Amino acid sequence: MLQANDDNFHVHSLPPFANEHNKILSNAIKEKTLTYSGVLALLDDSISRAEVMLAHRKNVHQELLHTQGLYDAKSRQIETEDHLKQVSERESGRLSMEIKRMGKEIAEFTDHLNTIQNNVYRGNERIEQIRTDLKLEKNELEEWLRVQAEKEEDSMALMQYTKEDDAKIKEL
Repeated sequence: MLQANDDNFHVHSLPPFANEHNKILSNAIKEKTLTYSGVLALLDDSISRAEVMLAHRKNVHQELLHTQGLYDAKSRQIETEDHLKQVSERESGRLSMEIKRMGKEIAEFTDHLNTIQNNVYRGNERIEQIRTDLKLEKNELEEWLRVQAEKEEDSMALMQYTKEDDAKIKEL
């Protein structure tokens, strides 16, 4: 039976009777096989790393797309906010002008109201003056009527005395 050593377990193990040239070739094949195994392991590692890098690249690309989407959304939001700010500023300006216009209208209405109130006051003063004049005239009228009544009484009394005198004169 053959002795089991490291050389006998390899696919390229040589029998103990192999010549030196075959042993050199066998060792070269073993080295090439080891190198080939190392290169295969390196290739597998490189393929594995390349797959990881491709997956990472895919993830980075997805993240880039997501970030670009967020950027675009934020840009649209900023544009919308700028637009709303401009609309608000225009509305504020319009409202300021409206406030000024209403202030002028209020001033005009106030002036008009003051004019009307002054006219009403003057009218009330005139009415009071007329009432006062009427009271005076009424008092004067009452006085005049009283005086007239007295004159009439005096006239009546004078006429009666004149009749009496005339009657006495006729009797005499």
